[in-house]
Amino acid sequence: LLAECYAEALRGAGMTVDVADTVTKAFERLNASHPDLILLDVQMPGIDGIEMARMIRQSRRYLAIPIVFVSGVRDLDVQMEARRFGGDEFVTKPVDLKHLVAIVRLRAERADLMRSAMERDSLTGLLNHGRLKDRILHELEGSGRTGARSGRSAAGW
Repeated sequence: LLAECYAEALRGAGMTVDVADTVTKAFERLNASHPDLILLDVQMPGIDGIEMARMIRQSRRYLAIPIVFVSGVRDLDVQMEARRFGGDEFVTKPVDLKHLVAIVRLRAERADLMRSAMERDSLTGLLNHGRLKDRILHELEGSGRTGARSGRSAAGW
């Protein structure tokens, strides 16, 4: 219920939000779209939120996505553990919705700036070698799933 409340507040601020109520759905959606930010609670049905953050952080693809914990847990040791295993921010409940929107917006904007700085050449603004290779592989995987072909061989890349 709270997840939907937070989602509506974020949607009201012009953000696209997807709520997953199981770990399986969360990872399906994570793989289908590359979100700008992930909101988690420490206490979630079926899995501990810290363990889920740890699972997310195991993939290089998701390392740069900020994870914000929104939880009623007030134990500072648990909050530090959440940060240690992937959390970038920890907001305690009850949450002021305007404050939540501001934190999500700031974290997403900051991550976008950092991602751009890491992926692009500072002189030309073009994708750096590693990011270009990742992008090409991603596009090739996508074309393989959809059956789309460009008529060109990937061997030349």
